[in-house]
Amino acid sequence: MSQKEYIDIKKEFEDFKKELEDSTPLFDDDNLNFTDFDDLNLDLTDDDLDFTDFDNDKIENNSMESDIDNYPNLILEDEKLLLNLIIKKDYSNIDDLNERREELIQDLKDLIEEFSQTNEFNELLDYYTTKIE
Repeated sequence: MSQKEYIDIKKEFEDFKKELEDSTPLFDDDNLNFTDFDDLNLDLTDDDLDFTDFDNDKIENNSMESDIDNYPNLILEDEKLLLNLIIKKDYSNIDDLNERREELIQDLKDLIEEFSQTNEFNELLDYYTTKIE
């Protein structure tokens, strides 16, 4: 190997380390608002955990959460299922109540049909297959 082709890896890493130390971070870590649970070493039992605290935590500047808050949220429950529905479509442009009703029912049927064709649906069915065995 000629001298021109030789790369001093140790020197390259040292230079890179120096560049990183001298650089300005791209992100302001003080403004990040999350907890990395992987780095925590907690010796807790289930009795020590209070999950109500987690319900109150909000991720700042999360547009998905703020968008969801602007939609009607319905919980439908019977003895077999509990569904939490967030209605994103604006049905207010349909003046006739019966038409609006039929449109919503059709959209729900379409959603269920579409879901029944997904891998997630198949995985759900597999879950119950393995649970029975």
